[in-house]
Amino acid sequence: MASPRKGDTSHPTQRIEEEMARQADVSFDYLWLREADPRPCTDCCACFWAGEERCPRGGRSAAPVAQRASERTCGR
Repeated sequence: MASPRKGDTSHPTQRIEEEMARQADVSFDYLWLREADPRPCTDCCACFWAGEERCPRGGRSAAPVAQRASERTCGR
């Protein structure tokens, strides 16, 4: 969820989850963007040349967030 304060988006989302659970077998996977702190890749290639631990973004790229979203929506 994108709000830095848990409540602005979490409370409505929890209500939606409750209603959807009444209608079908669903599961929600919460991802707090503030905690994930995704940052775009700068295409510096440091990970390629020196290893992922040398990433200037501290390994906090947006790729894991996108992959997780893709897995949940595409059923992988």
